Amino acid sequence: MGWRLTCGINKHPSTGYTEVGKVYALPNQGVMYATDSDLRLKDVIGETKYGLKNLLNLKVKDYTWKKSPRKNIDTGLIAQEVEDIYPNAVISGEDKNKKLNLKEGDVNYNYMNIEYNKFVPLLIKSVQEQQEQIDNLKQQIKELKDGV
Repeated sequence: MGWRLTCGINKHPSTGYTEVGKVYALPNQGVMYATDSDLRLKDVIGETKYGLKNLLNLKVKDYTWKKSPRKNIDTGLIAQEVEDIYPNAVISGEDKNKKLNLKEGDVNYNYMNIEYNKFVPLLIKSVQEQQEQIDNLKQQIKELKDGV
């Protein structure tokens, strides 16, 4: 049996940050992260405006961390660049400071964050758009072959 850390919908006593979701650690199976996504918790606005175009505009970079003595190369995105393309995935330094009650001098004060989990819907939408393009091309090829 593994352990489970459950965060219901409540305010963290010291940060005031709303916690929603669950983290599970399962023996020999790794970690599972879950976010509440029940329709009853949402006001659905409609289809997203984000998709393949946004995904294609993201610039994946190789980088090292300035304060890391190891200087291992990591690959990822830069928050300031993502903010203009897909702002849903970026937490500004100010917002993070407020949510986590960070003060000047704290280690992570005023640094921007990327919520990589927010890219999952963008990836799904992008695959759907590409599949539609593929299906259209298949149809055009079939029509060209049938016309010959």
